[in-house]
Amino acid sequence: MNVRAVVFASNIDGRDQKMMVNFQTLRRKCIEEHIPFIRAATKRTLSRCVQKFPYISLIGILDYQGISSTKSSKNGKHIPRILRVRWMLARSPRLFNRLIVPVLATSPLLIASSFCSLRSAFLPLEMGSAISSLSSRPYSSHVEMNNGDPEVVPAKGSHKSTVIFLHGLGDQGHGWAEMFRNECRISSVKYICPHSSSRSVTLNMGMSMPAWYDIVGLDANSEEDSEGIQRATRYVHQLIDSEVAAGIPPEKICVGGFSMGGALAIFAGLTYPRKLGAIVGLSSFFLQRKVMPGNHAANLKTPIFLGHGTMDVLVPFAIGQMSEQFIKNFNPNVELHSYQMAHSSCNEEIRDLKEFLKKHLV
Repeated sequence: MNVRAVVFASNIDGRDQKMMVNFQTLRRKCIEEHIPFIRAATKRTLSRCVQKFPYISLIGILDYQGISSTKSSKNGKHIPRILRVRWMLARSPRLFNRLIVPVLATSPLLIASSFCSLRSAFLPLEMGSAISSLSSRPYSSHVEMNNGDPEVVPAKGSHKSTVIFLHGLGDQGHGWAEMFRNECRISSVKYICPHSSSRSVTLNMGMSMPAWYDIVGLDANSEEDSEGIQRATRYVHQLIDSEVAAGIPPEKICVGGFSMGGALAIFAGLTYPRKLGAIVGLSSFFLQRKVMPGNHAANLKTPIFLGHGTMDVLVPFAIGQMSEQFIKNFNPNVELHSYQMAHSSCNEEIRDLKEFLKKHLV
């Protein structure tokens, strides 16, 4: 089997110890074989991989017992089979949507390119961009790093506060905008979910994908893309400036994000020259440790919400703990919330985040 990439659901059950052991085994194997290991932000992203890219064919569903396939009696070709669930799958996207989507919560999806090279097959792949477009007011901004207008969820009532939320690696802002439009909606808050441009990411073998900056590694001694981080930070600061110019006080603005977006949000928030209302980092880490806090004093008391899964194998929980301890050296108002989940978000975390935003922005 010539597997070109592995795409897995972000909402796998991190409480299942057997599942997580096998998940980590799969991840290590992908690293050894130099196979991209890609998190899909939503079930819909997974379900549309086959539809969006006809040259990507479904191999099967891994349920942590293995993958198998059977030959079709009609044409002799191998047809993927889901172990345990006992469903036979054709390569039809319709059948895929009808049968696969309900089980994605506990099963990562393996996909492979039929004939394209790894780079050409995944160069246009933007996890999250396959989500149906969501209607919102257009948002114009003449700033760097802009990959189209940000996705905006306007305030339902009087606009008094703004949340700027940055997506993670390989994602785009649409999925988070959908979450803020529904589960985390606060009537007086406007949500801005920008999209990063695509760039080569060293951590993912140089593949081009949506990213705010380059990532070389996640350990404390890894080299950092300081120039890219500063460029992305200027973009976030200009988004904040645009809201201030529109009449929203900086004390009523929160900057947050998920994973690498959360790391950028923490850094951009702490280095903004005026006091912000709040900072949020979900499943994230801390950037530029050697230069922080430096002369940046405006947000040394700004409330910071950190959320992290205890079963996270991509950005381990220990990194979240280290980030909290580092921030506490200069800002005592940081709080780390732990959840029984992997590198994802969950309903409990979203509820806690909503209460945090209400407390500090409303």
